[in-house]
Amino acid sequence: MLTAPVWEDRKLCESTMIRAINRAVISATGNNIVPSQDMPRRSLVIRLVANMPVTELEKRAFTITNLREYVAAHRVELLMAALRIFLGHRQSGHISPVSFPSFEGWSRMVRDPLIWLGMTDPIESQKGEVDDESISLVDAFKLLGSMFEGTTFAANDVAHRMQPNFSDTDGKNPATLIASGCREPQNPRIVGYWLGEYRDKVAGGYQLRRLPGSETHSARYRFHRESAEDLL
Repeated sequence: MLTAPVWEDRKLCESTMIRAINRAVISATGNNIVPSQDMPRRSLVIRLVANMPVTELEKRAFTITNLREYVAAHRVELLMAALRIFLGHRQSGHISPVSFPSFEGWSRMVRDPLIWLGMTDPIESQKGEVDDESISLVDAFKLLGSMFEGTTFAANDVAHRMQPNFSDTDGKNPATLIASGCREPQNPRIVGYWLGEYRDKVAGGYQLRRLPGSETHSARYRFHRESAEDLL
C-alpha cells in the first residue's frame, strides 16, 4: 500500500475484491520509532525535539497558533507558493540526482525541487534515523557464505556449525546469527525458518538461493556470489 498507486484487497467477510486509487500519506508517531526490514526505504523520519524540560512545554508559543485553520484560510496562497517552487525547478534546468526507486514521481515532484532549493535531501533521514537490519544480515551472510561457498547445505548443516566448540571457541558465530534474527542458531527447525525468510536476499556480496525442487522441510540452499554488476 505504501508503494502501489492502486490498492487492492478483499472485502471483509466477502469474496469481492476492492480496488481504489491510492493517494494516501501514512503517518506514524511515537517515542523513538525505528522502522525495520523493508520499511526504512519507504519512510521519511522527522524527529520532534522540544529542547526544554517537560514542565516548560505548557509555556511554548507558536507563531501560528492554529495550523489547521491557517492552512484552510491561506490554501490558495500556499498552493501558489508550492507550484512556484515546482515551476522554478522545471525552468532551471537543474540536473536531478538518481530518481528514488519505487517513488519516481515523488522524487521528481517533491524531492528534486527541495534539493534545488539547497535543502537537505529528504531521504537522508533514512540513513541516520532508521535500522533496516542490513548490517546484521551482512555479517550473517558473510559468515555462512565463507562456510558454505561452492557447496549446497541445509538447516541441519548450519545448526551443526553453530554448536559449541565447533571451531568457534568465543561463540561469535551463533551470536552473529542471533543478531540477524535467528533466535536459536543451534536449532535446525528455527534455522530452517530463518533461511526460508531470507532466501533470495542479497547481503555481504552473497545471495541466498534455495535449490529448485527441494522440499520445504528439507530445503537445500546455496550461496551465490553477487557483484555490483549482477545487481543492476
